[in-house]
Amino acid sequence: MKPGKLPVALTLTAFVALFLAPVVSIGAPAGDGAGKSPTQESKSPAAKKKAGAAAKKAESAKADDKKADEKKADAAEKPAAEPKPDTVEVERGPFKIEVELSGVFEAQKTAEIVLRPEQWSELKVLDAVEHGATVKRGDLLVTLDLENIDRQIADLRTDLRSKQLGLKLAEQQLKTLEAVTPMELAAAERSNREVQEDLDYYLETERPLNLKSAEYMLKSAEFRKEYAEEELRQLEKMYKADELTEETEEIILKRARFQAEMSRFSYELSKIDHQRLLETDLPRRDRRIKESAKLASLLWQKARVTLSAAPKQQRILVEQQRVAEERARQKLDELLADREAMRVTAPIGGVVYYGQATRGKFSSADSIADDLVRGGSLSANKVFMTIVQPRPVFVRATLPEKELEYVTAGLKGAVRPTGFSDVRLTGIVERVSPVPISSGSFEARVTVAAEEGSEAIMPGMTCKVEFLGYVKKAALTLPPKAVGTDPLDDTKHYVMVLAKDGKQKKRPVEVGKQTDEAVELLKGLKEGDEVLAEYPDDK
Repeated sequence: MKPGKLPVALTLTAFVALFLAPVVSIGAPAGDGAGKSPTQESKSPAAKKKAGAAAKKAESAKADDKKADEKKADAAEKPAAEPKPDTVEVERGPFKIEVELSGVFEAQKTAEIVLRPEQWSELKVLDAVEHGATVKRGDLLVTLDLENIDRQIADLRTDLRSKQLGLKLAEQQLKTLEAVTPMELAAAERSNREVQEDLDYYLETERPLNLKSAEYMLKSAEFRKEYAEEELRQLEKMYKADELTEETEEIILKRARFQAEMSRFSYELSKIDHQRLLETDLPRRDRRIKESAKLASLLWQKARVTLSAAPKQQRILVEQQRVAEERARQKLDELLADREAMRVTAPIGGVVYYGQATRGKFSSADSIADDLVRGGSLSANKVFMTIVQPRPVFVRATLPEKELEYVTAGLKGAVRPTGFSDVRLTGIVERVSPVPISSGSFEARVTVAAEEGSEAIMPGMTCKVEFLGYVKKAALTLPPKAVGTDPLDDTKHYVMVLAKDGKQKKRPVEVGKQTDEAVELLKGLKEGDEVLAEYPDDK
């Protein structure tokens, strides 16, 4: 207590005592009756008694204040006690795990509009229905420019007729070759055989005869020469001895001399012919005949290959032209089919959405809108429109892998459209994808009941789907920080229990489900147990 200041309790007590005490005249001694007023004297016994009680009370209060000051002084001299650690009690109450998924409304029946041409690639737009328009089955959706494809079809028809004519000619030529080739092969074989026979005859018969004939011709000429010369000698000898007239003798001798001269000349010619035959004519003829025979053999061998291959080659040509004709026909048929497909009509009635839905979202609608203006071009094999029947719808929701255990087929929940906060629809999980749709995410298909407020829902709108994944009406729980985990075995959990004497004791517990706010306790504690609010780190 600081000097100069009284305790508050003492000051109040003194004030009450003074207030209740009898009035005493200034300057009068205490207990003296001089100077007392008649009123004071008339109340003297009671006032005295009351004043005495007040004085006792003031003295008692003063004693109490003194004791309090002494206790404070003693407390200041003693060391301060350690503060009690923060604790929490095990509580029993409802425990639940709520799951909220993001989803998008999707129509159960849709029809994608896509052009899948086999041949044609030029898809120029002249006109198209607007995004969001309502169409009936068979309504024209897109008008495309058909001028160039019609010109191409006309050219293909002309080309097909040409190929068909060429195929007929090739087939006719094949028939002719198949009939003529055996005959030509037989003729070539016969010609070769005859040449070989001629060669054999020449070598075996004709050539020896020619040599022998030449020898005889030479001998005959020599004989005629010798005979003519001998006859001339005999005549000259005879005419010398006889007595014939000189005129007759002259005539006969002249004739004999001429014959002898002719015989000698013929003999010389025969010698020359014989020599030429041996040295020139026979070798040349030998060479020609042998070469002719060899050539005939080679021609026969070639004929066997070429003549036999001609029908085969023609068959290949026919097959090639048949394939070309078939391809031209197929190309024409495909182009005609492309031409027919370019008249794009609605296969079902519904609402026109630009682009393709990817997990219920039409993210490409803006870019497709640029292609569907007059003069724009569409891409083959790319969905550019989707006809959507607005009813019925379902929700395609993204399910995080950590919440996979809480969302199963048949689970009922609430569907809240993003654009209509006051609408709450009933949803039931139809199925959950067995494999992830992306890393850490699965897909849940949720059917939506046709309830009041669902009329304004359109495919492509987003929503939240709320499920009660786990609930226990009377569960024992603690905050997550109050429960520790064995650093060597994450299946073992502990709490630090605070006993009545203030001591802390480590106790094993069995836990169940857990949220960010609470941990479900299965074994080890009871309601009302007090544990440390934060489990100390195990060192």
